Amino acid sequence: MPEYPEIINRSKEMQQALLGLRIEHIIVLQDKCLNIPVETLIEQVLGQTFQSFSSHGKWIIADLSKDTLLINLGMGGEILHIDKLAELPEKHRIILRLSDQSSLVINFWWFGYFHFVYGKDLSSHKMIASLGQDVMQIPLDDFHGLVSRSKQRVKTLLLDQKKIAGIGNFYIHDILFKAGIHPLTPANQLSAEQNKKAV
Repeated sequence: MPEYPEIINRSKEMQQALLGLRIEHIIVLQDKCLNIPVETLIEQVLGQTFQSFSSHGKWIIADLSKDTLLINLGMGGEILHIDKLAELPEKHRIILRLSDQSSLVINFWWFGYFHFVYGKDLSSHKMIASLGQDVMQIPLDDFHGLVSRSKQRVKTLLLDQKKIAGIGNFYIHDILFKAGIHPLTPANQLSAEQNKKAV
């Protein structure tokens, strides 16, 4: 499952490879991953160029000329930038043909999201708007306050994307093991030293 480190790396790679490229054609083979009809997506996105890439939690944010695309790989998948002469992978869900004749190919292993947002204001996207601060961006005082107020088990708290965005089942075990914290410990019972190590 892609988590914060993988999503950060993918967004940086996309920033390097796709900046300024125009979307000229879209193929969608799995429309259930969309938040709008395929026809509307095509109508809105064609002709727009990639302006920048960033992320929030487990979401990649693609800033277009006018609007925004959001990608979440769910339980796993691939985002591939395919050269114009290379064959497309056998498994794919979405293909964006770009102005340099290359293709951005997205595949979801289990489930995933490819969402469109009108304009740049992501507050209208409920899944993004509900996220807490990114795990590596949350100020230390905010983190300590969040932990000290919660009676949840510390593992449950750290996995709650509405409170801290980006941690999943893969990294949570390493985080807690290295901090010497039992996953079932109530968050507000952590010592000051354990609290510090969990950051």
